[in-house]
Amino acid sequence: MPEAPKPKPAASREGKFRWWRFAPVIVWLGLIFFASTGTFTPRKTLRLIHPVLVWAFPTASEQQIDRVNLILRKVGHFSEYACLAGLLAWLTITTLPPSKLSWWFTISLVVIALVAASDEFHQRFVPDRNASLADIGLDILGGLTLLSCIAVWRSCSSFRPSQD
Repeated sequence: MPEAPKPKPAASREGKFRWWRFAPVIVWLGLIFFASTGTFTPRKTLRLIHPVLVWAFPTASEQQIDRVNLILRKVGHFSEYACLAGLLAWLTITTLPPSKLSWWFTISLVVIALVAASDEFHQRFVPDRNASLADIGLDILGGLTLLSCIAVWRSCSSFRPSQD
């Protein structure tokens, strides 16, 4: 009778599974870089939301509509990097070995800063786009905000008062 195949060692199964943990981060990075192409210039996004804003605020001036568009774009910067922070936190917390787990926050924040800087650098070469240090700061602030919330949650959830 032939022998049953031996199961793979746990480490190799885990190692293969861990690569899938990178997929959400990679997909989100693709979305970030797609959003910094000519498809999402301020003028093009205004064309999309202008009719909605005029309908919602019929007495608003064009200057006010432009200001709301700017605010929505900045909220988008903050939010997309907060989402990236959540994905990076999940990736690092679930992938780093226990001896390096204390580095999850730093690694995530450094990746966010590098992505934000490279994204703005890329926009320098896209027609109708410009690079902005303020946007890099806003991107990092969005990431830092969620990373800080996760760090506080992790420290509070790991605290268990004694049952004495």
